Amino acid sequence: MSKSIRDIKWNEKLDFLFAKNIFPKVVNRALLYGPPGTGKSGYPFYATKGDCERVTLSPDDTPDSLLGFLSPTKTGELAWHDGPAIRAMKQGKILVLDEVDECSPECMPVLNAILDDKNMVRLSTPFGTVKPKAGFAVFATTNKSPNDLRESLRSRFDVKLFADTPTEGVLQNVDEKLHNIVLSNVHNNCGDLKAFNDEITPRSAIAFSAILDAVKTKEVLGIEKALFVATLIFGSFGMDILTALRGSEDVK
Repeated sequence: MSKSIRDIKWNEKLDFLFAKNIFPKVVNRALLYGPPGTGKSGYPFYATKGDCERVTLSPDDTPDSLLGFLSPTKTGELAWHDGPAIRAMKQGKILVLDEVDECSPECMPVLNAILDDKNMVRLSTPFGTVKPKAGFAVFATTNKSPNDLRESLRSRFDVKLFADTPTEGVLQNVDEKLHNIVLSNVHNNCGDLKAFNDEITPRSAIAFSAILDAVKTKEVLGIEKALFVATLIFGSFGMDILTALRGSEDVK
């Protein structure tokens, strides 16, 4: 191999997934976590050229924040206004959920439904049930570790990536004399987060197989394809899982 998997930055991994349409076509539920200021919230705007729906979640939200609401018109009738989740589903766009860990208990059932399997997602409005169009996907961000999320929420993401360093786009807006200070501070803030190592679940195993099958090249960003996909899905356990699979000749 020409380079180490540790040399691949989190945004380079996402660039590859978007460029090859693996996200959102093959897997469509992604969680990006890490300390503030690394570019997590801005990444989906860069990747979609701004063509996405976004909502920042808070403990005070009601389901209306995601689904929509009724309001009176000038004639006194009630008109329905789609919320960001409904708009994204109807238009087949990416829904960005910033600070997903702040979701209110009242919104959690709706959020779980939004993050359900793409073939099962159904959301109800006063005017009927909405099914997602092709292209609908969910990209969530949090400043906390996935371990701090409810298991019912955490388990719904196909891919969980650790944003452990600011992107070049972020650093371009920082005075060069401050780069080392900023990078050192981000590194220190990463200490309590660390890279999340998910257990092997049916969802993660399906995502691993789906991406492995979708990528037709032998290498990804200079890394052996199987190793890239294994570490993308299983974090630092990726090598161990790959070794076990090769021992059973399931991955070549």
